[in-house]
Formats: sequence, C-alpha cells, structure tokens
Amino acid sequence: MTTPLMPSKDGTWRVYQVSIETDVRKGAASKYITEYLQAIGFSQTQISPTMIFERGATLASMYNFNPKAQKTEVSVDFASVGNQTIIELTMRINCLGNRPLSKDYEFWAAEIAGIEDVLEHGYVNPYISAFAAERAFWYNVTVALIVWSLLLIIVISLTMAILFLPLL
Repeated sequence: MTTPLMPSKDGTWRVYQVSIETDVRKGAASKYITEYLQAIGFSQTQISPTMIFERGATLASMYNFNPKAQKTEVSVDFASVGNQTIIELTMRINCLGNRPLSKDYEFWAAEIAGIEDVLEHGYVNPYISAFAAERAFWYNVTVALIVWSLLLIIVISLTMAILFLPLL
C-alpha cells in the first residue's frame, strides 16, 4: 500500500493542493471534473472564474464516522500552456472535533486520484471513492468501539477500586 498524499493543516481544516497536467482541453477537463465531483456527492456552488464544489456539513465530523459527511470544499482553476492544461485543485476538509485516521487520508487521496482517473480515461468512476468511504467508515467505527470499550473498562476498574479499596 502506498502512503497517501498528506494535507497541510489550516486550523480545523485539512488542505490538499494538487497540480495536474493533462492533454485534455480546458472545456472537456471542466466537464469531466464537474461530472465526477457531482457523481460522488458534491454540488457546484460557483462556475467562474474558479469552479467551487461543496459537500457535507460543518459539524458532521463530530458525530458521523463517514468522512464523506464532513464539510468539504473543492476549488478548481485552469491554465493552458501550449497543448497542456494545468489544473490547480484545492480540497479543504473541515475536521472540527475529529482527529482523522489513516483510512480518512486514504479516502481523500482516493477522491483526488478519481479526478486524475477521469481526466486520463474520460469516464466517471465513483466506485473508487465509494469503496474508500465505506472502508474508512468501518475502520472509524472499529477504532471508536475499541476506545469506548477501553474507557468503559477503566471506569469500571476505578469504580471497583474506589468501592472495595476501603474494605481492605
């Protein structure tokens, strides 16, 4: 397994900044990216000059184990140089009240890889993102259950010690 692309931190936000070079013309690249992001649950909030897409809720990271529910903003800028189109992609994920785990980072890297995939092949494949989201969800649930179980064991142990230690 390769190490996923790691974002920078900006307060409670995780920020990915990726530059993609492609032979696809700007208009076609814009269409492909829009179709892909809409297929994985984003809605377009701005078309020009920078395309902006949003998904999720601001407080979802505090109560939802699925990274797809977290507030995510994607901005896309285009530049043409000769036959090449350069796409500047910024993905911002609000992680308020949440410490992302390894599978969350893999999920976000998979979504960026999906953009590269649609530009390379010309068709939308939302299943990579869906698989990574489900994998992250179950990983997060498992970690939460382990943490809560350990916390419960500690609380029971301390309660027992407080109740029965004076009797010795």
